Amino acid sequence: YRDICEKSSKNTKNGKAKDLRLRIEHFQIVNVSDISRINIPTQRNIQTAKEGSCIFVSMQPAHATSDMEYAEKRLGKARTKGAYAWHSILKEGAKGIAFGSDWPTVGKVPPLLGIYAGITRKDLKGNPKGGWQPQECISRQQVLRGYTYDAAFAAFRENHYGRLKENMFADFVVLDRDIVDAKQVPDSDIWKAQILGTFVGGKQVW
Repeated sequence: YRDICEKSSKNTKNGKAKDLRLRIEHFQIVNVSDISRINIPTQRNIQTAKEGSCIFVSMQPAHATSDMEYAEKRLGKARTKGAYAWHSILKEGAKGIAFGSDWPTVGKVPPLLGIYAGITRKDLKGNPKGGWQPQECISRQQVLRGYTYDAAFAAFRENHYGRLKENMFADFVVLDRDIVDAKQVPDSDIWKAQILGTFVGGKQVW
């Protein structure tokens, strides 16, 4: 991926980086020094985008809580410092992170499990205490955005999907609780939310 980062910096026009949105899937365990390469210049921030930073990253939050059981044993503590570094990536100025379930390659992984993992970095039993590398936890709003707007943005579809807005596709689910409200729904109950309805194109399909 270093070659991609370096070569993408040469894709410029009039001294500005092109909005290519090249994407690296499974940007999960990387060298900490490479995190600073991640940024996505757009018409809004293209003037301040760092040189050589035209990469968008994609990850599956649920993989973090499955990998944490053996990652350090197999790779060592030093090499896993850049594991699922969501907070660090966003802090470096990335436009966002595209989240997904990785379905169907790893079976059925409900997005709610990924949302829970992104917020807590814990397994469903609440381990480890405080979360695995808790400094990389991100907010509920940011995780939800990763599954919606950021995923659409990564595919140049942000004007069609990812938000509930006039003239956009109304693809959404209705839950039995507000998982963004930490006062009503504690972290431990996020994954327990039940789906009351599924809408595609504004029409209820379930």
